[in-house]
Amino acid sequence: MLRVDPLTDVSWLQSQPPALTDGVHAPDGLTLSPEALAGARGAGSEACSALLSEATKILKQRLVVRLMDALKMDRVLVFCRSNHDCSQLERFLNALNARAGASVGRGAEEEESGRGAPY
Repeated sequence: MLRVDPLTDVSWLQSQPPALTDGVHAPDGLTLSPEALAGARGAGSEACSALLSEATKILKQRLVVRLMDALKMDRVLVFCRSNHDCSQLERFLNALNARAGASVGRGAEEEESGRGAPY
């Protein structure tokens, strides 16, 4: 088990690659930043809770990659709460592959099986 705490691990503030969420708890008009978190704390617990919820969703995607890298895993089985969450994680991992140039020249079989890409 891994504890996800956006207050102590601020890697959710990284802009690249962009993490995808459902946006349900994305605070209106706020960008994700330490300043926004401080402002949300001052604005009240509802704004702070929404910002922390969104930050947690972003952080989870980054932690999956960190775990895979740290444990040198070439395959993982990830369980998500919903199909939408799994699709968002898949898009995030595919974005990492595209940034690394891993998706260039891959065949359909390699793409389907996951071979030829680090994530």
